[in-house]
Amino acid sequence: MPEPATEITYGDVGSKKLYEDDRCIVWEFRLAPGESSPVHKHERDYIMLILGGDRIAAHFTEDSAGVYQDLAGQSYTGDVQTGTVKFGAKGSIEAAENIGTVEYLNYIVEFKDKDRPDDAV
Repeated sequence: MPEPATEITYGDVGSKKLYEDDRCIVWEFRLAPGESSPVHKHERDYIMLILGGDRIAAHFTEDSAGVYQDLAGQSYTGDVQTGTVKFGAKGSIEAAENIGTVEYLNYIVEFKDKDRPDDAV
């Protein structure tokens, strides 16, 4: 007899929710050196504003999708590019790890876009 499916509980995409309205959610995301985030799933398209840090790792799950689907089941490590802005499509599932020597900080703006179909470009 097959095992019943277990529902996965994900962490928040940020450390602290700063703002929410009917169109967006703004998160602050901080990691101390050596700290890791819980595994989280991006349920919405988002923009990430990178404000601080020096080295970061992202550990993607096997079923990660979206803009980072090519990294599903893999880890990415790299230097933090302070001041950059990155777009992320919904669907990625990962945990972040600060592998640097200073605090990592970014702001994430999630877009609710209730009227946009999932397959719209």
